[in-house]
Amino acid sequence: MRYTTRPLSDRAWLRPPAERTASPFRVTWTGALELLERELVMIDGVDLVIEVDVREQDVRLDGMLRANARADQPAVVVAFESKHGPLLYRSDQYSAPGYWSRSGMQEPWQHNVYAVARTLECLRAVDRYGAAASGEHYRGFRQIGGASAIVTEAPMTDLEAARILVAAVYPDRHAVGLEYDVAHRVVDLDAFVRRARRHTHPDTALPGVAVTFDEVQRAAAFLRGSRS
Repeated sequence: MRYTTRPLSDRAWLRPPAERTASPFRVTWTGALELLERELVMIDGVDLVIEVDVREQDVRLDGMLRANARADQPAVVVAFESKHGPLLYRSDQYSAPGYWSRSGMQEPWQHNVYAVARTLECLRAVDRYGAAASGEHYRGFRQIGGASAIVTEAPMTDLEAARILVAAVYPDRHAVGLEYDVAHRVVDLDAFVRRARRHTHPDTALPGVAVTFDEVQRAAAFLRGSRS
């Protein structure tokens, strides 16, 4: 399952440790991701972002966590685009599991991701069997602003997304006409995105780049989605 990991963009909502409970879930991380993927498929979920309480340098260029990364707090934000619009779910309910396990699901934050997946499963049951109009019960989770730029900003155009990537790859020059080539895939988009990420990621960022890694991620996701 493809997703991007990002550090938490907002910590104001986190619970005090004493208010968290031990996780009751007995599931592997692979099982948690499989359930999340299944539920996203059901509502046309794309551009999945999982925010975890890690440092920027704990995230690799490909959006995955480094092997030695450890979340400070178990809270997570799960955000994505769907047929109901951009949706965002927060979970800080569970700390470590309340039982000893050899399963591959060992990090407390992964249990909170699984809690979001189970929530989506329940919402889908309401969508199928409940009395509400289709999709109506998802409205309370629609992101209005402020938590994740990848899913909350206004929709961009192909050309605007291309300008972000060009500004990341060529921060010291005006690449006349290159935005059009990127927007229409005259250039190798995957290779261009890799360079843009490398130039904006905190581990490898070039000086003087005016755009952020998150902007590059959003622009790349938009162009890939609009041309798929």
